[in-house]
Amino acid sequence: MYRLSDYDYPLPKELIAQEPLSAREKARLLVLNRRTGEIIHTEFFQIINYLIPNDVLVINDTRVIPARLIGKKETGGRVEILLLSTDPNKIRDKVLTAEALLRASRAPKVG
Repeated sequence: MYRLSDYDYPLPKELIAQEPLSAREKARLLVLNRRTGEIIHTEFFQIINYLIPNDVLVINDTRVIPARLIGKKETGGRVEILLLSTDPNKIRDKVLTAEALLRASRAPKVG
């Protein structure tokens, strides 16, 4: 049985894309040769060279939204808000409610 910790690995922040490439086919592709264990770094447009008949290619078509808001408090402290989800059905009085993570130089006061 797999444990969640089996999937834990260091990932430097500078390697996490903040926006998509303008030339999507130039996105990086990591390929593992299961017979030899060789790891190949290439570009996505090369994927056709690694697929064989009866392979299944699962496409994740989710999109990243510009959900990171950076601001400054009256005291000068930095605030970062990461929107996680919104529900358009929960709009009341022209206010949209969203789940979010908040990071601030100090814990914000309620209100």
